[in-house]
Amino acid sequence: MAVPLPVKFSQAAKWSIPVLISQLTETTRTEEPILDFWPYTTSGDVAFMFLNDLFTDIDGESSTISGVPNWKEIMSGCDGAAEDCWRKYLRKRGIRSRAILASRMGNQSGSDYVGP
Repeated sequence: MAVPLPVKFSQAAKWSIPVLISQLTETTRTEEPILDFWPYTTSGDVAFMFLNDLFTDIDGESSTISGVPNWKEIMSGCDGAAEDCWRKYLRKRGIRSRAILASRMGNQSGSDYVGP
């Protein structure tokens, strides 16, 4: 009998979330951008995108982890494209913001993590 996809995802999340968190501060560019209309993406960008999707509440706007930025916060006060606002957000807060984000998410994704 096939294992349902949510169960497979929960099992994979136990090892994938810590790996994604560890990549948040990584600035190595991907071979090709993984998002349409972005001139480049980094490993940290990709990790943030996945984690943001995983830890966004069902309302599509709120983070399930307090103090972790979401796209609504990143886009706030920025009238550019998402990629421009993301880069502006990172420049304003620096790489330290990614380390803080990693720390906050790391506290929420211990070995007892069972999925969103």
